[in-house]
Amino acid sequence: MSEPQDFIEKRLRRLAAATAAVRPAAGFDDWIVAAAERRSGLVWLDGLRRSGRVAIAVAALAAAASAALALHARDELDDQVLTAFELVELDE
Repeated sequence: MSEPQDFIEKRLRRLAAATAAVRPAAGFDDWIVAAAERRSGLVWLDGLRRSGRVAIAVAALAAAASAALALHARDELDDQVLTAFELVELDE
């Protein structure tokens, strides 16, 4: 092995020996399970919060597109009404 790998291996062995007796406190597993159960009820709320930002952006784009379409339709209607009035005037 190379020198850096030897150094890392020695250090890992030393850390493993130093922490061999380290164990979680009594009740730690129960605490983790209880925290996960509390959190599971709020997961949908986090998803709603994340997707809400996207929904607002999509809604804003849809509103802008519908406003542009309404303005275009209004102009088209004005042209058609004007054309209809001109035809009525020609007939008279």
